Amino acid sequence: MNRRNFLVNFLFWILSFFVGYKVANIEIKSEDASLSDNMTVQDKVDTLNQQINDTTRKLDYIINVKQPPYNVRGDAEDDTEAIQQAMYDAKGKELVIPDGEYAISSSLEIPDDIIITMGSNARLFTVGKLTNIFKCEGKVTGSYKVKRNLSVGERTIPVSNASAFSKGDLIMVRDDYKPDDIQPQKGECHYIHSVNKNNKTIELTESLWDSYSTDFNASVDIINPIKNIRITGGIIEGAGVDAGQNSGMLFKYVTNLEISHTTVRNWARRGIMISTVVYGKVEKCTFENIYDTGDRPGTGYSIELSNATQWFDTMHCFAKDVSKLWDVSGFSTDYGHTRFCKVAFNKIYGANRGCISTHAAGEHFSVFENDIYGSRLSEKGQGHGMMFRTPNMKIYNNRIWDSVRHGIECRSEGKAGSYEIYNNTIHFAQEHAIRVGMQESPAKNGKSYVLDQVVIDGNNIIDSGGYGIYIYTFTEAYGKLSKLSITNNMISYLGTAGIILAGEASGINHGLISGNTAINNGSIEGKVGILIRPESEMRGLLISNNSCHGGEYGIQTTSQELTIDCFVNGNLVEGTNVGVDGFANEQMGLNKQIN
Repeated sequence: MNRRNFLVNFLFWILSFFVGYKVANIEIKSEDASLSDNMTVQDKVDTLNQQINDTTRKLDYIINVKQPPYNVRGDAEDDTEAIQQAMYDAKGKELVIPDGEYAISSSLEIPDDIIITMGSNARLFTVGKLTNIFKCEGKVTGSYKVKRNLSVGERTIPVSNASAFSKGDLIMVRDDYKPDDIQPQKGECHYIHSVNKNNKTIELTESLWDSYSTDFNASVDIINPIKNIRITGGIIEGAGVDAGQNSGMLFKYVTNLEISHTTVRNWARRGIMISTVVYGKVEKCTFENIYDTGDRPGTGYSIELSNATQWFDTMHCFAKDVSKLWDVSGFSTDYGHTRFCKVAFNKIYGANRGCISTHAAGEHFSVFENDIYGSRLSEKGQGHGMMFRTPNMKIYNNRIWDSVRHGIECRSEGKAGSYEIYNNTIHFAQEHAIRVGMQESPAKNGKSYVLDQVVIDGNNIIDSGGYGIYIYTFTEAYGKLSKLSITNNMISYLGTAGIILAGEASGINHGLISGNTAINNGSIEGKVGILIRPESEMRGLLISNNSCHGGEYGIQTTSQELTIDCFVNGNLVEGTNVGVDGFANEQMGLNKQIN
């Protein structure tokens, strides 16, 4: 055997120790070592050397908690200290937690730049009343006053000390104003594009989305975030409601976070808490039995977003026996409103209190292609398929079955904005299928909020127990609801009306109700296909080309005096006692009634 052939065979022998060897997601298979017959001996040597070097680098990149020096057994004994050390050592690497039972007695702190890969049967469970199993928190390193009031759309901010800032810093612009007493103060996160130390200004990469006032202590915080976290697999298990645990995983001041294929179960209040996280997603995770302290199973949040979390998606998750899959909230003592998030392709069974919901602490969300089955009534009297208290939302292509209360409720609290609700299917909502309006509470600080635009189009509503579509306003403080469009909806209803506009205090301006079909499947007495019920002026409504079937009235207004500059034309009414009722003659076009 010549020297080169001996060297090749020797390298093959060394590589055989690695062939087929698997660590976590890295596997070197036998075909990786195959060499073409057309290669020269030197090429084969170079190729094998490269494969050996690559394999060595991969093995150096991975830390396995069951290997030395950590030697975690995964046999339900307390493994906290060894896993924590492995996690610190895995900064910039991949930490592997194989299948096993791991008892955790104190929160595991996650460093920067880490991949945590857990086996599908790796169960991390709490010892005692541990608050979080995983905890990842950056920090605020400085806070500086803003020198003048800031408006929506601005990018340049004068600050008290520009020298403290650097290009690329993550910051939060904030002030102490609260739209609602139980919600956080205003705030939003940005990156710094440039710093002008001479002019004492910083320039943002994007424009401001809100306004900020020196009267409310407008400031800019510099954030030192934990960066680049990816968690895959595993089971994160709490001790149930009696332990009073807060959340399975907590992330605060974090950028670039990804959690996937993880099961989170048996926690009080929250499964995962996301607070001031910029860029991230939770995907293909499972949530079960997320509790609320002192309450029964199914009254906790699987995922809660808060305090200026931005560009965060929740997709392809499964939730069972929880209060909500997803909620936007925030601590009243903290800062920041959540924005630019997607909730899509999730499945939720047997939830209550609003399976997907928001509080008055954010805007600009898209909620689509979710399946919600059988929401239940909680002791707090809720049980909606979806309930949103934030404006500027798109809600579309969702399927909602058997809501104890409303299928979709949108009631903006303390902020102007819009809703687009289209192409949803809502089966058997016991109260109203779609309910949209302004919240009852008065505006703060003398401000008057207007729900700028509501578009409800192409929804399929099946046997709504109350109203099919219910548009309302409550207080004078909020002004008029304007730019209303209700079009091309198919509605079957058992309650009072297919579509109702109820301006109970401040009325509705400028609207179109067209192309809808409203079918009464209940008793006839008192039922109306389309009902206008003003208590103050409603102006500029066009009601046209609708089809109303069954009930006492096809289309009705309860006040001719308050229904102003409206026109009713081209509608078909079938099988009702009265076709079109209550409108002035000059407001009536050509409508058709068939008895």
